[in-house]
Amino acid sequence: MQDNLEKWIKEAKKYYLQNEYEKALEMYNKVLRSDPENIDALHEIGNIYYIKNMLPDALKAYTKYLAVCRSLGSYLELERKLIEKIGRVHFLEKNYSMAISSYLEALAIYNQLEPEGSEPEEGKFHILHTIGDIYFSNLRDYGQALAIYKRLLELSYKWNSKEVVADNLREIGTTLSKQKKFLEALEKFEEALDICTSENIVSGKALTQYEIGRIYFKQKEYKKAFPYLDGALKVFIDLADEEDFDDKDSFLNKTKSMWEAVKNELNRKSSNFTSEL
Repeated sequence: MQDNLEKWIKEAKKYYLQNEYEKALEMYNKVLRSDPENIDALHEIGNIYYIKNMLPDALKAYTKYLAVCRSLGSYLELERKLIEKIGRVHFLEKNYSMAISSYLEALAIYNQLEPEGSEPEEGKFHILHTIGDIYFSNLRDYGQALAIYKRLLELSYKWNSKEVVADNLREIGTTLSKQKKFLEALEKFEEALDICTSENIVSGKALTQYEIGRIYFKQKEYKKAFPYLDGALKVFIDLADEEDFDDKDSFLNKTKSMWEAVKNELNRKSSNFTSEL
């Protein structure tokens, strides 16, 4: 029987590498009929269903695989990778609360495996970003997003480059802006701008100028908005490709639209002032 299992798994892997997923599934299911807890088959069946976008089936296979691994006393690192996959499936199914729950479970394993005082693995930063982005973009829970982004900032000050710190500051500023905490947001953006200026991070500087200009634009403080939008626009034009010019949602066109509105408003006020004289 063991010889047959090894033969079927070998054939299944061959089909998998050739992108013949139906044949690979057939062989892996043959394995499971003889050995329902075969971890190789369960894992690869989950991967095939994921590739084929059959997400409920992928989730079922991954969940069973995780249960079998735990019953066998598997390594935590293996469990973490699998839990992240489960989180990704939940996310794609728009089950955001379950996705966050899975990612937090994976994060706890990162913390458990991380020696005290050691630099966190890159995957830990990625998971935190993913959780923060789900709260921000999908759930519109800006309080929770802010807490995650602040945790990322703490880690970044200690372990990451200044460019990453500036990125985190900008994420916090954007989240505070969503909460209409504009003064706090401006403080974070100015911190990010100082870093980008001193480190000559051109694109980061432009993105931060855009965010500051946008806040002042919303507050109708056009004189304050103009120099930030003007600085950002010049960089976006330099960095733009053909798609940016055609995409109304590109930073180039969004900045240009605000820049023109501010310019017109300043010109109008200037004309009114002159006529009054």
